[in-house]
Amino acid sequence: MKAQTLLAIAITALGLAACGSGGGGSPIDNGRNSPNPNSPINPNDPNPGGGNPPPPPANQRTGKAITLSSNGYQRISEQALSFTQQNFGVLKVDGQELNIIPPNMSAGGLLNMQARNTARVGQVMTQSSYGYVREGTNAQGYMFSQGIVTSANDMPTSGTFNYSGYAVHAAMSNQANTQVEAGTANFNVNFGNRTISGRLSPANNAEVVLDNGIINGNSFSGTANSGTKFSGYFYGGHADEMGGTYYKQGEYTGAFGTQKIVP
Repeated sequence: MKAQTLLAIAITALGLAACGSGGGGSPIDNGRNSPNPNSPINPNDPNPGGGNPPPPPANQRTGKAITLSSNGYQRISEQALSFTQQNFGVLKVDGQELNIIPPNMSAGGLLNMQARNTARVGQVMTQSSYGYVREGTNAQGYMFSQGIVTSANDMPTSGTFNYSGYAVHAAMSNQANTQVEAGTANFNVNFGNRTISGRLSPANNAEVVLDNGIINGNSFSGTANSGTKFSGYFYGGHADEMGGTYYKQGEYTGAFGTQKIVP
């Protein structure tokens, strides 16, 4: 890899504005309209990502982080997240507080900012946040989803809804300069049948199909036909947002965040 730092800043058409010494970027265009930005998980589960995680109490601020190696995005471990403040712009993990959005910037859409020793790829929404964060030379990275889960009383019990947003995807690689990719995420949720399925389209990677998902209270999980395990939660009032993490052993790890599309 060349010695100089590589920096790529990509945002949705909703925009990224630098509040400090200046900044720039270009919108992500995947041929689809950008979703409205107003719109996690039991690390001790013997089948992480699969099975049904227990529903958390109402208004619990919770989530999950998957730790990845500094080189090659090897999946190392998983851990539960919890926080008391409604500050989804900070990831508290392993005794660290990592900013999802840099302090001198504000983002209304998906931020994709990667350099040699740091990476911030993700989005802060109204009730949740998701993405990938790494900071420092040889530092481990974290793929995560976190937020305020929907209370049991506010969960829909009927109807089918589409959820649209973005996914952050890290393919395992032996190449030192491989970067995390972003792409669209689209899900179909049937609250009556308690099923969920989705398709993720990370740039420069094959589409990831997440099928066979089961809703359990305000959480969901499943193991797709491809072997990909995924899990997550519904966030905010009336399941307005939905996000989670996924991985396929030996191939890739990712996170996604979406918003309910109301007709």
